[in-house]
Amino acid sequence: MPDEARATLTEFSAEPERMGSILNARAVICMADGDHATALDLLRDARDITPPVGPAFTLVEAHLLAGAAHLYLGDRNAAAAAAEARSLPPSRTG
Repeated sequence: MPDEARATLTEFSAEPERMGSILNARAVICMADGDHATALDLLRDARDITPPVGPAFTLVEAHLLAGAAHLYLGDRNAAAAAAEARSLPPSRTG
C-alpha cells in the first residue's frame, strides 16, 4: 500500500499551496514504513512552509502526526509538545 500511495503522490504537482499537505502525506507513508525520523523531517518542512494563517488543517495534521512519530520513537515529552503546539496565531479581541 505505501508504494501505491507514493505513486499517487508523484502525480500531484508541487504547487506551493499544496506542498504542506503533500509533505504530510509523505510523512504518513514514512510512518507506515517505520521510518519515523524521516517523517519528522518531512513534518518539520510542512510546518515551516505552511503560513500560520494558511490552511489550518494542514498545520494541525502536521503537529498531530509529529506527536505520533515522537511517540513511536519513545519521546513522550516531544510528542506532547508537538500535539499541543499552536497552529494559528492567538485570536485578538477588542
